[in-house]
Amino acid sequence: MGRFKLCKGCTLGIPAFFIAIILVLTVPISMITPQTYIGLGVFLIAINTVNITRIPRKIPYIKVVTRICIGIGLGLVLIGIFGLETYLIIKIFLFLPVYGLINGILGLYRINNIRKVCQACEYKADWKRCEGFRDIYRRLKQHGFIENNSKITI
Repeated sequence: MGRFKLCKGCTLGIPAFFIAIILVLTVPISMITPQTYIGLGVFLIAINTVNITRIPRKIPYIKVVTRICIGIGLGLVLIGIFGLETYLIIKIFLFLPVYGLINGILGLYRINNIRKVCQACEYKADWKRCEGFRDIYRRLKQHGFIENNSKITI
């Protein structure tokens, strides 16, 4: 996407996020409450988080669907929270920790997958020698994020 380098999840999730918001705002459905949007959004995000979709390694397009579901889920959570009848500042202070929590859970899920891959590899997460992480390790060291002779553990 231009000068921005996005992962597959962001490339699929960000447009899905905005499409969900635009659809909800342009197609008024008076029967759906903000709590319903929040619940549906959390459900769509949870599908990916609780490993119901562990199949993606066998069926690649399911991985695409899960990333789109996360984007739609975040959009619905945002619409739900900002649809609540309360002050704007409360909506903002409610959305920020929810957003952080969702990203934190997804981050833990991803680091767990990385840890499993690294432990199964011959390098056992030794990033100085690992062909996949050697350049990242070098750049982190070059910019002062890693001290000399320190080992990154995951």
